[in-house]
Order: sequence, then C-alpha cells, then structure tokens
Amino acid sequence: MFLTDDVFDPMESAYREVYDDIKTGEYPLILSSTATDFSDKSMLGPSSPSVTDDGLGQKMAILLNKGSSILEKRFGLSKETSLLGTIMLSIFSFIFAILYGVTYYSNSQRLVLNKGADKKYGDNNLNVEEEDDDDD
Repeated sequence: MFLTDDVFDPMESAYREVYDDIKTGEYPLILSSTATDFSDKSMLGPSSPSVTDDGLGQKMAILLNKGSSILEKRFGLSKETSLLGTIMLSIFSFIFAILYGVTYYSNSQRLVLNKGADKKYGDNNLNVEEEDDDDD
C-alpha cells in the first residue's frame, strides 16, 4: 500500500529541505559558515602559481591609475570619482579617435573618387551660380 512512498523524489526532497530551512532559520547560518570556511586560504589547498600579465591590460590599468591620481591631486576629488572620470575620459577619447579616423578615411576616399572622375570626364566643377547663368 505504501510502496510508492519509499521511492526517492528529488522535487519533494528539495521542497522539504527548503521548507525546513525556512522554518528553522538554520540555512543562512550554515551558508555563512560555509562561505567563511571556503574563503579561508588554508581550505583551498596549495596555491596556484600567480600569472603575471605585462600586456596591454596592465599598462592600461597603470595609465588609468596615474590619471586618477593626477585628478585627485589637482582637483581634490575622491579616488572613486577621479577613477570614474579617468575611465569616462578614456572611453570618450577612444570613441572620438575611431570616429575621427572613419571621417578622415571617408574624406580621403571621396577625394580619390573626385580625382578619378575629373581625370575621366574632365574638370566639371560648376558652382550653383554658373549653372543658373547657363539656363537663361
């Protein structure tokens, strides 16, 4: 009669566990003690060798910190505010440089196209006033 009750049901088990944790209030204590035990350096075992990165990322971080310290000293800003200002200035400068490069490239391509058209069809650079005079 009760043979089906002996079968393990993972949903029922999870439900009962959550319900017991809510009812007794022990789960947050167990979770916090587990987190502090895990964050303990002795629990992690032997430390892995540290990776030294002398690449672009570390150089950018050094530049951001130098810019941040300059803003701190010059304007008396807090460390967080000066770091945020330095990051925003870097982002906007990068975007401006990309847009300037794209604009410069498109203008140079336009000039090459115009020179090719002038060579092929002759110099036909008429102003608006000259076109109006020809219509009369």
